[in-house]
Amino acid sequence: MKTRETRLYYRFREDVAWREVGGAYHILTADSRYHCVEDEVGALILARLESGATLGDLVREVEARFEADGQEIRRDVRGFLSELVRKRVLTRTPQPQG
Repeated sequence: MKTRETRLYYRFREDVAWREVGGAYHILTADSRYHCVEDEVGALILARLESGATLGDLVREVEARFEADGQEIRRDVRGFLSELVRKRVLTRTPQPQG
């Protein structure tokens, strides 16, 4: 059963410049802060955001790829995305980007 949370979409904010280079995401926010996401899981999550993945999709993909505990994965993915929202890199939306 999908909850409202698992149907949430995240996307890069429109005022953020980003580029994927060699598997790492280099991000510059509107307030000129630089962020780099180099770890495999973080890069996977950001790549999947581009294709319209929901929070639920992301959790399932990370679970399958890394064979880890579902509750721990859900907490970690949610925490990673929430941190990027707090840093003004991502925004939440109930609809896919398009």
